[in-house]
Amino acid sequence: GMTGDQFDWMDFRLKFGCQTEVTGLFRTQLEDGIMGMDNRKGAFWLQLHEHYKKNGYDADAKSDDGSFDPTQFSLCYDRQSLSMDLNSGVGSGALTLGGSDPLLHNTDMVYAENLTPKLGWYTIRIKAMFLLTNGVTLSDWNGENTPVDVKYISVKAKEDLLNGSSDKRKGVIVDSGTTDTYLPQALKGPFDEAWREAMGWDSDGVYHNDPNDMTPEQVSALPTILLVFRGHAASSKAVPPHASGMAHTHAGVLAENNDGSISEHDIVVAVPPAHYMEESRSQPGKYTARVYFTERLGAQCILGSNFMMGHEVNFDVGRGRIGFAESHCDYGRYVEERDALHSESLQEQEQQQQLQQEQQQQQEEQEQEQEQEETARHRRLSWTDSTSTISSHETTCPNSKRSDPAPPRTAVFPVAIPAASSTTPTPRRARRGAAAPRREACSSIGRKITTTRTNFTSRIAWG
Repeated sequence: GMTGDQFDWMDFRLKFGCQTEVTGLFRTQLEDGIMGMDNRKGAFWLQLHEHYKKNGYDADAKSDDGSFDPTQFSLCYDRQSLSMDLNSGVGSGALTLGGSDPLLHNTDMVYAENLTPKLGWYTIRIKAMFLLTNGVTLSDWNGENTPVDVKYISVKAKEDLLNGSSDKRKGVIVDSGTTDTYLPQALKGPFDEAWREAMGWDSDGVYHNDPNDMTPEQVSALPTILLVFRGHAASSKAVPPHASGMAHTHAGVLAENNDGSISEHDIVVAVPPAHYMEESRSQPGKYTARVYFTERLGAQCILGSNFMMGHEVNFDVGRGRIGFAESHCDYGRYVEERDALHSESLQEQEQQQQLQQEQQQQQEEQEQEQEQEETARHRRLSWTDSTSTISSHETTCPNSKRSDPAPPRTAVFPVAIPAASSTTPTPRRARRGAAAPRREACSSIGRKITTTRTNFTSRIAWG
């Protein structure tokens, strides 16, 4: 295995700036600095990538084998309970360098095309927008089945209006450094109409950004905002066909696709009310909608951190894509599940090793038994060094009553015959003479029987 010294090259000198004075939110919020992660010189991930490349490590940007790729990183965070207690701290989520972590995923990761892969912000193109009733998320989908009592309500707006630009190469920025979401001002009218339908035409529900006294149950009953994005075509082929993040799996989306603008590669991202509604820190129980329709035509719209919340968002610069997978984004829970999975893996390895040892032991015992049986067989045969070959001949003895024997039948089997004796009596005169290679006698049925000395087996021909 590698020693600690072999990893020393991974350390690098990070260039960063120091602040000498803080103002605004930096004086009250838990965060007291900014880590730049956009696609510009000086970004943390880009310094890391340049260092790795300088030392000969250049990951294949087209590989999906899970190896470390310094051209990508992932952010995952959820809305946590507000707290000013810096001693206990507040759970904030997870940052993954070099890829994404499927252990965090509640849904399959799907990918939108990054419109600015070479330099600058991370930008994606909105294709359509819907409101889903009952505050559902994509995690509520079960295979191909849409949750019961969920209605798709289309926000009647063309793609140019949704993005604030008719240029297909432009879109909206995905920016974790912006707290809220800002969309085109001209989109407010179509959104309000869809909102009233989702809330019920007979209700006085109007979308606005003023604080409201609400219970958590009332918040969770608000509509979910469903956004359809231009998908990354090359990546969609590897996504399971019934993944809830693919637009074509939503019948309600396809029903509004009259012009065919939504393709099989496009994806959807759900923003539930718990993410776009924010509870006041100073006035618990007061909630404010944090999706604003304020941007002029041609201005750069922003999908902020409340859009990203509850997802692991993968910024894959090398392949020009941005991935989305719903997640709990709870780092403490993640560590527990990771450790439990590691423990299960170790147990499986131990069980596998134990099974292999048992199989090896059984094999050794079987080989030992076979060896013992073979040894015993050889011992039974070792005292025998001869066999008897018995043949019938056409020659007849004087007392034979039969001159034409039937054709012989042959069988082969082991015979044990002591070397100092014979199965057939020998005439006395033959014993007094010289040793003869063959001894002959007449049987009771008048046939000649010939016995010779050989080794181990006997051939017997029966008349």
